[in-house]
Amino acid sequence: MTQTSLHAQTTASLTWRILLGYALPALPVAALSIPLGVLLQNYYGEDLGLGLGAVAVALFIARLCIFVVDPLVGWLSDHIDVPFVPGRRRPWIIMGTLFAMIAVWQLLLPSSPPPLWQFTLWATLAYIGIEFIEVPHSAWTPDLAKSYNDRSLLNTFRTGGIILGTLISFVLIGIFPTVAEQISALGIGLAVGFPLFVILGLSLTPDRAPDPPPADSLKQSWTTALQNGPFWRLALAYGINALANVLPPTLLLTFVRYNLGLEDSAVGGILFVYFVAAMLGTPFWFWVSRRVGKHRAWCIAMLTACPIFAFAPTLPAGEIGFYGFLLISFLTGLTLGADLTLPQSIQADVVDLDELRAGRCRAGSFYAYWSMTTALAVASGGLIGPLLIKGFGFVESAESQTQAALWAIAGGYALLPIVLKVIAVSLSWRFPITAAKQAQIQRILTTRRSRLPHAL
Repeated sequence: MTQTSLHAQTTASLTWRILLGYALPALPVAALSIPLGVLLQNYYGEDLGLGLGAVAVALFIARLCIFVVDPLVGWLSDHIDVPFVPGRRRPWIIMGTLFAMIAVWQLLLPSSPPPLWQFTLWATLAYIGIEFIEVPHSAWTPDLAKSYNDRSLLNTFRTGGIILGTLISFVLIGIFPTVAEQISALGIGLAVGFPLFVILGLSLTPDRAPDPPPADSLKQSWTTALQNGPFWRLALAYGINALANVLPPTLLLTFVRYNLGLEDSAVGGILFVYFVAAMLGTPFWFWVSRRVGKHRAWCIAMLTACPIFAFAPTLPAGEIGFYGFLLISFLTGLTLGADLTLPQSIQADVVDLDELRAGRCRAGSFYAYWSMTTALAVASGGLIGPLLIKGFGFVESAESQTQAALWAIAGGYALLPIVLKVIAVSLSWRFPITAAKQAQIQRILTTRRSRLPHAL
């Protein structure tokens, strides 16, 4: 396929082949995040005897690699043409898949309990692999979809892949009774599914040859990003809302156990309902975005979640509280699709603005900094929630908690996220890149690109 024919394809309406191909790599990445974020700490810490504290520190160290890897892989995907592997984004996704596969075999299917340093190494490799997939995959959006709404449609399918991968993981966890069996099942599934879904996705998705590479260094790309006002406005709003979304799952088990008086096993059903609702709600938010604009649709979703969250602290303990919480989880899950889809689509419009100003596309670098914002929100949420409830007298492993601690748990789970979402809405409601503005920018870029000598 020539550059000219590919460019025509990606500026037209997206085909089912492209939509499906783009969604597929997101599925195994999402599935891998469940054992990394939920299962490995207890399995390696308790079952394999490495110690919960030591494993927690090891996973924290592994996550720190994101702040080094993301800017690097973003810059590489913008600048480097890999021999024998055509395309701008595809080579790095393949490399990330190889890293992730090694980590899957070592972490989820270990032949023997590893020492702590080996666990740290393989966990770090897992996160490196995920970032080598995630950053160029996200940066593919402005390459594949040029129109305002097509970008939302493309990310709607990607969100579907994310949620489906998450649900598959929860189903496997629900089938097997022990953590060891759950991890083994996920390991076997990922060993087969990772190369299958990634290779199939890459084969279905066109990847254009790199334009003349940007002349900026890694340091210069960072400096330029700092000068893009809409990017930082969007990144700040997204990071604040991401923190609002991270706090509830951080405190979910605690809230279920002490505020609702339920068994820990109830969490699985609650999360399953939440993600099923997200799957159902995602197409709806795409429909809303076509009518009111992406940033306004996202704001409406965030505002919709706020009064629903407000009911959580009022739930009584016991069966009534359980069913009430299921309803809250379902309704807030309906809004999650907007959080996963629309900001990613808006980010592609921000990349267009940068290309208009700089004369070159640096989508990889911008999506790398975007990923770092997400990582910072996740890390912050993991600290803020526990510290908040500790400050109000929460006692670990206690049979009951003080009233102050219970209010702190409820406040951290529901009320603080409401405040954060309102702040995010205030930053996003008047976002400057509308559909009309994006169309104007794209017309100029299309004219400019038509004058460039493209490689076949």
